[in-house]
Amino acid sequence: TQSTWAPEALAAIVDAANAVLALLDADAIARVLGRPSLATGADAAAVAARGEANEAKSRLVDALVRRAKAAAQLAVQNPAAAADAEAAFVAASEWTDKTNKSFAEVALMREAQQGRAALALADARKTLASEAPPKASSFTLVAALCEQLGWSCWQRHFEAAQAAAVRSEPPRFS
Repeated sequence: TQSTWAPEALAAIVDAANAVLALLDADAIARVLGRPSLATGADAAAVAARGEANEAKSRLVDALVRRAKAAAQLAVQNPAAAADAEAAFVAASEWTDKTNKSFAEVALMREAQQGRAALALADARKTLASEAPPKASSFTLVAALCEQLGWSCWQRHFEAAQAAAVRSEPPRFS
């Protein structure tokens, strides 16, 4: 997807995410969360440590995904930043997967940027199916991917669906 953010703003997001990541100890989080579930009657300190690790993991995943998204958008604007975007994607994918809603858009952007429109379309369709109600921007993205693949009939269908989503009406197949 194209970003409306200025490169300076995207670079600031990457820098902010890096600052958050510098404060978190990913190895310590992994060690705590790698433990088996605590049995009933476990001591309160162990339960508290696991809760803190879960909160830290949430912050870690959020920072990694934000950094990956901003880096991907920067790569669209400046192809020289593609290596940084790929590194940010790989780092984020170590802690989450494509089915995670917050990461799905980043994975989709990566597939589209690497010329894999069919894989991006498959990811976009999953995202679209998981949205209730579907976002107009998701329909626009799917339509653009269909256009890239040369599927004009489906492109028109998703463009109509996008227009209907804006009007909150069911789409008509054209």
